[in-house]
Amino acid sequence: MSWLERARRGALRGWVDLPGTDYDGPLLSGAFLKRIEHLSLRVGRSGTTGFAGEHPSLRKAHSVEFADYRNYRPGDDFRLIDWNVYARLGQLTLRLTEAAEATTLHLLLDCSGSMSYGIPSKFRTMQRIAAALGCLALSRYDSVSTGILRGNTAQVLPRLRGKNETGRFLSILEGLKPSGTVDLEASVRSYCSAPRRGVGVLISDLMAPSGTAEAVFALRRIGLEPAVLQVLAREECEPRLEGPLELVDCETGATISTAINGEALKAYAERFSAWTNDLESNCAAQRATFVRLCTDQPLEDLLVASLRGRVVQ
Repeated sequence: MSWLERARRGALRGWVDLPGTDYDGPLLSGAFLKRIEHLSLRVGRSGTTGFAGEHPSLRKAHSVEFADYRNYRPGDDFRLIDWNVYARLGQLTLRLTEAAEATTLHLLLDCSGSMSYGIPSKFRTMQRIAAALGCLALSRYDSVSTGILRGNTAQVLPRLRGKNETGRFLSILEGLKPSGTVDLEASVRSYCSAPRRGVGVLISDLMAPSGTAEAVFALRRIGLEPAVLQVLAREECEPRLEGPLELVDCETGATISTAINGEALKAYAERFSAWTNDLESNCAAQRATFVRLCTDQPLEDLLVASLRGRVVQ
């Protein structure tokens, strides 16, 4: 294997020349939560869970939102008959309205060592995105279930619901630390081993050797509406390294010595583009939302500009 191939693989799988660092401060500020309080999760009609909430559902129920008409059948509630239709057509017709139901936000968080890279780190950015999405869900009385992906299993945390659980949810996120490796396919399949409904959001740098497409398939197969948020450091998207370097793997501690020049950076850019385009195509083929995010973007831009219309609305 040439040094160029080693350098490319190293960069894509967490090889770094400097350790990642984070900034101090809370995951979310009160002022930020105030600015986004008008947002909510974007949920398809098949993503609701049957409990009362705010999201349109496939089911019909008593509400003010018109959904459809159907003919009257013996035993139906007379209060649902549209008498205007009866006056015009002489037919007993029921006016059906749309049910509003809750959903469950399933946050699948990559807690492997490669997420520690970047300034701020990919891991801290993931924590803040997860915190924002989770707080939005809890504020709308949706449920939040969190799966910690590490190795080939998922640690499933207790499901939370309601505004009163916000503090507990943020405390759980603050306590997470990146370490080790992750098998995306195996760990997501582990999370999907129990019946689940709602929206599944996988947040990761996707720098596992393989398994992204299989992980999305596992989410879709059990009935979740999948979304993949790829979090990358700017240095990974547009590296500025040059000269002789010793690269250290964030996850295993292994090192390689190499030299990087303009030709190597050009080759990296081409392969990086092919890799990310392939990820996006795999998600599109499975009707999964895919969004690529960089750690140097302000959180409000990440949530409003990048995710609005795709994960939030």
